[in-house]
Amino acid sequence: MKAMIILLSALAISAQPAPSTEPQPPRTQTLPVFEREGLTPPWRAHDELTRDPHSQFPAFTLRDQSGAAFTKQSLDGKLVIANFMFIRCSQLCPILRASMQQVRESLHGDSNLLFVSHSVTPGGDSREELAAYAQKNHIEGTWRIVTGAERELDRVQHEGYLLPRPRTEDGPAIHSELFVLLDRHQRVRGVYNGTLRLELDLLARDVRALEATDE
Repeated sequence: MKAMIILLSALAISAQPAPSTEPQPPRTQTLPVFEREGLTPPWRAHDELTRDPHSQFPAFTLRDQSGAAFTKQSLDGKLVIANFMFIRCSQLCPILRASMQQVRESLHGDSNLLFVSHSVTPGGDSREELAAYAQKNHIEGTWRIVTGAERELDRVQHEGYLLPRPRTEDGPAIHSELFVLLDRHQRVRGVYNGTLRLELDLLARDVRALEATDE
């Protein structure tokens, strides 16, 4: 009986598939490029992504916490993690701010990363309010908080980062729980729920994957 058990165990082990020796594709081969609002991406091969790094990100002019201009050129050559929030918000926005800080700390040390929080507070924020908020919450260095005219914010949010518009399209830009990842060519490569730890871990993994490529 004992010999039979040993024989069956050996057969079961031998029946298991051997680990694949095929090289695994880089993570970026499975990262889509989103090109339209609504976030339904066409899938592209790796060589097409590097051969034709086309971006439809619109031109814009905003200002950051220091009052300096923040434009489309500010994104050039950077991997960008962006979100949209209110500086006067006591529920969702503090969670998003903490999540952005968490992701930034997990990716600490890379000067090619840019973290951008867009304040879309109804009625706008003064330069002094934005600066005070940034100082209080340690938003500095590679992390910028920006704001500007309602029309500019709306264009950036929906035509640049491709986040869905509210049901009433004539409304202002809105805050969202979503974080958006841009590659070095200002193309949307991922969208993540900024309130979920697993999504933040996936975001950090995708950033590291893009860092390792020329995409």
